[in-house]
Amino acid sequence: MKTNLSFSNPAEIETECLVAIVLDMTEKSPGEKDKPQVAPQVTIDTSDAAVKDAAADVIAGGEVTGKTFETTLLHHPAKLKAKRLLLLGGGKPKALPTFELRRLAGAAVRTLKSRGLRSFAFLAPEAGLKTEDAVKAIVEGAFVGNFDPDYYKSDRKAHVQLINEYTFADRVRSGMYRDIDSIAVVTDPDQTASQKANDKIEGKDTTTYNEDGLRTVFEVDVQWLLPDEKRGVVDGDDKDDRGPAPYLVTIDDTTRKVLSIYRNWDEDDKNEEALVHIIEWPFLPWRGAMPIGTPQVLGGIAAAATGALRALLDSAHINNFPGGMHLKSGPVGGQSVRIDAGQTNEIDGGIMQDDIRKTFLPTPVNPPSTVLYELLGYLVEAGKEVIKTTLDEANDNANVPVGTTMARIEQGMVVFSAIHSRLHNAMGKFLKVLHRLNATYLDDEQILKETGEQMAFKADFDAPNDVVPISDPEIFSELQRIAQMQTIAQRAQLFPQLYDQFKVETGILKMMKVKDPTQYLNPKPTPKPQHAVNENIAAALGQPIIAFPDQDHFAHIQAHLAFIEDPLFGQNPLMAPQAIPAILQNVKEHLLFAYGTTIFNIASKAAGKDVTEYMSIHDAGVKTDFDKLLAAATQVAHPGFQEMFAQVLPVIQNAQALLKQFQPPQPTDPSVVAQNKVTADSQAKQADNAVKQKQVDNQAQVDAQTLALKQAELQQNATATQNEQSLTQAKTQLDSQTKLQTTGETNASREKIAGGTDQTKLTVTSEDNNTAMEIAAAEIEAGSKTNLKNGQAVGKK
Repeated sequence: MKTNLSFSNPAEIETECLVAIVLDMTEKSPGEKDKPQVAPQVTIDTSDAAVKDAAADVIAGGEVTGKTFETTLLHHPAKLKAKRLLLLGGGKPKALPTFELRRLAGAAVRTLKSRGLRSFAFLAPEAGLKTEDAVKAIVEGAFVGNFDPDYYKSDRKAHVQLINEYTFADRVRSGMYRDIDSIAVVTDPDQTASQKANDKIEGKDTTTYNEDGLRTVFEVDVQWLLPDEKRGVVDGDDKDDRGPAPYLVTIDDTTRKVLSIYRNWDEDDKNEEALVHIIEWPFLPWRGAMPIGTPQVLGGIAAAATGALRALLDSAHINNFPGGMHLKSGPVGGQSVRIDAGQTNEIDGGIMQDDIRKTFLPTPVNPPSTVLYELLGYLVEAGKEVIKTTLDEANDNANVPVGTTMARIEQGMVVFSAIHSRLHNAMGKFLKVLHRLNATYLDDEQILKETGEQMAFKADFDAPNDVVPISDPEIFSELQRIAQMQTIAQRAQLFPQLYDQFKVETGILKMMKVKDPTQYLNPKPTPKPQHAVNENIAAALGQPIIAFPDQDHFAHIQAHLAFIEDPLFGQNPLMAPQAIPAILQNVKEHLLFAYGTTIFNIASKAAGKDVTEYMSIHDAGVKTDFDKLLAAATQVAHPGFQEMFAQVLPVIQNAQALLKQFQPPQPTDPSVVAQNKVTADSQAKQADNAVKQKQVDNQAQVDAQTLALKQAELQQNATATQNEQSLTQAKTQLDSQTKLQTTGETNASREKIAGGTDQTKLTVTSEDNNTAMEIAAAEIEAGSKTNLKNGQAVGKK
């Protein structure tokens, strides 16, 4: 979308349509709700007098009310250079918020787009918003309003075709394209940046020379506004063109010339509805008209993973075949020698070179990076997470509860079911297109010539399309279909009277891809009129029997009842299980036929003509009289029925009682079994809870008694402890008194002993002193030392 900002006078703007906001200026007080409606007072939110004059007539006529999103389109407005004037309701006068202005701009785009207009000018409101804010809101709203949410609803669909020069020349020669002065395309068509990057990662080498002579052709499905004279339409006095119509326009990218223009609607379609030529097979819906597929979902991750893997391989290759540097010395220079696996080569060395390891230095090369390897693993896991569903998590952990597993399976199936539904709808559109093409271009002679048989006729496709896909959008795998068929087979075994076993078995064989399964099954017998004896034999053999209106019903009933009462046949255990149910059903049919035949015979005899003729008369009076006649005939026939069938009812009751003896017990419905199991489990659980509750109550009583005993024991222990403490205290006091008395006596004894000791020491000391004085006197008298000391004799050494 191309956007231009213009400050010109609105009346001077040349455009397909000029859009102006209309405001409702009508004011009402709360008390005026019940008063008659008055003409709305409307004004255009612009100060340009020419715009207001152009819309004055429709506003004065009350055609414009100013309600929000109301649109009024005026053709050839006076005093304006714009071809049209769109009056867009903006509601009550107020300062329009930006979001409201965006909505108005989007409404204008959608309104004009539906009319095939491709350009317009929007007058920015003059009150409330700033000019720059108003312009921004208008542009944003216009872009959002021009958004194509669906491929089939988009107004332009371009199909880029790359065709070689021979195909291009063939289309020109056949008249599909017009003959233009084409030039040879010597360079390859331009690639997008993503295509170039992807080719670089994958190691693709491209040349600039266009070897195949490819050229780009755009086939555009577009709504195009052509003048009526160019379309060959004559409208008489109508001066306005019919409006845009769908066309297929083919453009050559090299010369920028139109190659062809074709009508893209059915010639007999007055509504000119566009025909569909390209079918969209969506994988995942995305923003805009075009969905995305696996390349878009995983393209970036796949390219990054490819680049990481190539880098790892290159690093490993270089690390396994390293290069090196050779030192030149002497007359022999460095050599480049290629050594193959298992081969020995001679290397020329210099005079001073005795070790090749001294002259060669391998180039240091890093091994493959562990970080790059981890990155590759991360990219692979990221790719798995992108396309992962809860179905992949269902088998990850065997300990997951059944409910969780079922929820994961159901949630994962929603994803696949949505994809399958989109493909189912695409197949339906494809079959419609194929039906239309066959109805237009199919050649009966060509079909016979190519296939050898007349498989279809062109006339087969003249009727409305009745070819639809038979796939079920809710079932996307054979496992689901097989599980569904197995469930039907199980239900048919439980309730055989409700199912057609032949159809059930045929469906199972078809599900197993068996061609023509009916050839392996016994043909389904077709009942035909028989006499009563053959009917009894057929019933005993398990073959179907049926009553017909023209048979002698009373005779058949008598023969069937006699067969049932016969101990050798009807009551024989070999025949009774099969014969009795079929015969009783046949007796019921004969009874009903006899009832209807008798009533109609009596009524016909009374009316003097066949009363079945009255059944085709739709007159209400005749129908009433006919009902009354049948009611009277019933009253006449009733006594005869009672007399005729008086002995029939006991025989039927005995046969039913006998049949119950041979029939196996009726299998219980699994849902009833499950319900009974749930009830039994609930009752068992309740009983278990009651037992547990009783045990809890008993335990509570025991605990209460134990607690009381413990409390009594604690109280007794407390009393004993208190008595013991009293005794201990009395004993302590007595011991204290005794200890004090003993301490006093001991101290007195010690004092007495200490006194005697002191006296003894004084006496000894006095005697020692006397002895010392005597010894000293003796030494003085003798004039020499003696060997006496302190009165003790000490021997000399």
